[in-house]
Amino acid sequence: MASEEYIDVEFDIFEYTGQRARVKKSLTVNSLIEEILREFDDIPSDFSNKYVLYLKGEEKPLDSNKTMLELDIQPQDELVFDRYRSLLRRELPPTIKASFVEEKTLDAFELQWYPAIIGRSSTDMDHNFSLAVNVENLPDGKTISRRHALISFAEGKFFVEPQSEYNPVYLNGVEIPYQQKFLIKDNDRIMLGFNRITLIFKQRKLSESQQTSRPVTARQQTVEERPAEPATQIDGFIDPKTPPAPRLIVETAANKDIIGTVLPLEEYPFLMGRTHPLLTGENDMSRAHAEISYDEQANKHFIVDLNSTNGVEINGKKIEANIPYEITPGCYIRLGFKVIVRFEV
Repeated sequence: MASEEYIDVEFDIFEYTGQRARVKKSLTVNSLIEEILREFDDIPSDFSNKYVLYLKGEEKPLDSNKTMLELDIQPQDELVFDRYRSLLRRELPPTIKASFVEEKTLDAFELQWYPAIIGRSSTDMDHNFSLAVNVENLPDGKTISRRHALISFAEGKFFVEPQSEYNPVYLNGVEIPYQQKFLIKDNDRIMLGFNRITLIFKQRKLSESQQTSRPVTARQQTVEERPAEPATQIDGFIDPKTPPAPRLIVETAANKDIIGTVLPLEEYPFLMGRTHPLLTGENDMSRAHAEISYDEQANKHFIVDLNSTNGVEINGKKIEANIPYEITPGCYIRLGFKVIVRFEV
């Protein structure tokens, strides 16, 4: 086959940096990700859509459905293979009440956070954590993409953005271009897919007397805290003048030299596994073992087991994979068989 149909590209694949490979120009990003997962069999590969490719130095992932040729990938380009990082979910202000009402069934879906996905549920935790409008049980709901549209919020306004290139979104009867944001207002009609499932957007501001606390969603499960010491109950209080300084303290590990080391949680999501320089030698941990996220509005931290081989425990209780569990100061987190860290704020 002619050499013009191939391109030599450099990859960074976790700690395997500077990898070079000859890639067909007709290969899509999705197919290339699957090839990488086959080649590096120590990377968890249950869900290939958990991984993305970036051009080095750019934040937005490459379009998974496009080929190397369509993306104009050049030999001097460097591609970075990484786990997909979902946007940090934030609670809506208590003064804002917004929802979608399906036109035929009158089923209502309250928006409690942003960005919020309109679509269907998945086995992928990152997706489900942001799914606010699950249409799969509506008439024709199975025809809607799992990640069909994204609702964002800024400066008191809501926006809709199509997420499926081949499954349309209409605003008041007019199709919205793929991955372009459009302002939505009270009583606007969003229609999904070729069957045009219709959601009516409702938005209003609440007075101070109308504001109520939103319940914790069912996907947020809490494991009982083991107190580090007899303590005064301060749950729910935070001094606004004192920003949180969350950290993990290594209590036990196969590598005795790292015991007592403090890991500051400076960026979210915070990935724990053998990809972390401190944990490289912890062989019973998976490469991407667990992940800690922070809900800024609720001032809560959550941990997720990323389908690790040897599991995650909080205060001695094993947690299910791909479900976020709240962690509280003083709790102990076991990662695999030998690593235990203590979470503190």
